[in-house]
Amino acid sequence: RAAIMEANALAGGDTIILPAGSYTLALAGANEDASATGDLDITGDLIINGASATTTIVSGSDTIPDRVFHVRSGTVTISGVTIRRGNWIVEGGGIYNAGTLTLSNSVVTDNGVEDSGGVWGYYEKLKIVKNPKHPEHADIVGWMPEDFDPKAFDRKAVNEMLRGM
Repeated sequence: RAAIMEANALAGGDTIILPAGSYTLALAGANEDASATGDLDITGDLIINGASATTTIVSGSDTIPDRVFHVRSGTVTISGVTIRRGNWIVEGGGIYNAGTLTLSNSVVTDNGVEDSGGVWGYYEKLKIVKNPKHPEHADIVGWMPEDFDPKAFDRKAVNEMLRGM
């Protein structure tokens, strides 16, 4: 936590070498954006190099709801790290990225978000939409746009949208 806070305070890009070990975020305090509590807020260019994803683990807390990493801005690379047990209400259980993020040789697992939860959460929503007898069917269908078609995917339109971001 202190290394990220220091990197945020200094001008220019920084590199954090994170040795093998298990690091659990244990300071309660969601919605704070300076890394003092809750998740690790990153506000500038940063490289985080862990020893390996099997030996360097950054975990959220089972009792404190918050993400693990919140990339607020900058270009961030995380390598050789497992990110797990992040849990938030919307958008990004393990990582919320509002900058430019590259993950390499890393694992993002066992994170959750109340609204969807990434690819697996979306897949679960699709299963519920297809099953009118599911107890959450009406609620989930109510979240979807009226013209929602899970089979429709316009790669060109999506790429164009992403280029505009």
